[in-house]
Amino acid sequence: MLLKCEHCEIQSHVFIHPSSGRLYRLKPPEEFNDKYNYLGSFQGWLFAIPFDLKNTIFLLNPFTGAQIDLPSWPWNPTSSLDIYCFRLSSAPTDTNCIVVVLRHSYPGFTFCRIGDDKWTKIKTSRGPRYSSGPPLDVLVFQGKFYLQYTVLPNTKSAAATNAEHPNLEILRLPLPNTMSSFFYDKAFSSFLVESSGEILLVLQAFSLLPEPETSVSLSVFRLDLSTLSWEKMEKIGNQVLFLGQCCSVSVPAAELGYGENHIYFSRRDGTSCVLNMEDGNIKYGLTQCQTCLCLNPM
Repeated sequence: MLLKCEHCEIQSHVFIHPSSGRLYRLKPPEEFNDKYNYLGSFQGWLFAIPFDLKNTIFLLNPFTGAQIDLPSWPWNPTSSLDIYCFRLSSAPTDTNCIVVVLRHSYPGFTFCRIGDDKWTKIKTSRGPRYSSGPPLDVLVFQGKFYLQYTVLPNTKSAAATNAEHPNLEILRLPLPNTMSSFFYDKAFSSFLVESSGEILLVLQAFSLLPEPETSVSLSVFRLDLSTLSWEKMEKIGNQVLFLGQCCSVSVPAAELGYGENHIYFSRRDGTSCVLNMEDGNIKYGLTQCQTCLCLNPM
């Protein structure tokens, strides 16, 4: 996993092996030093945004130095702060890969396909029960765009439309109806994850006031694709979930040699954590960078 640390060297990438807690540092190609902010990662590729807002954004493989350029972005003084999430539908080496970006200032999403010469903005119709703000998260699954929104209780999932792109399949997902009790007096973060051919939703609750470490809690749901409704899960089986700042992944536990039913995530203060769903215990502080760590799965 890639670590983003305010107090670590900006000229190096810091990686962690979660099961051992060991840290590794890797310097990026010299031409990228001090020039780019890395917003997140997917399958080993970093989403790079230039600090000076003058260059194009691109995907970078920090191990090989390979670079995949994306269409020019319409920069303005707040552009880099405006982007809060990006997603890839598959590895960017796949010519059918779709790159999706969410922005605080836009109530929809922006996307391109690898090789496109421009970005496409999609402003979706939502209905009165959905928030007027941007989606909480997005996932491209089986050719469809799934958007997670904050909604009123008992709101059902529904298709969204865009007049300029009627062939796009866009589905609006409300939060689970049970969340009102689970997150009473708490704020939360929302993570959509594709796992073994299913869509999972992980909600991480935390208090807005200083509280002990144990105040953090997670709840996992799976989407019934036939009814587009959320079902609570007590375990995730032989998977390991990595919840990242901008993207999250699910990996078979056997491939990594990890225990099943584990979820790696970070708290609001940056402390890296792992939840064991077998017994509900949470282990805090996987590295020495506890106060400045946030996780991006690689």
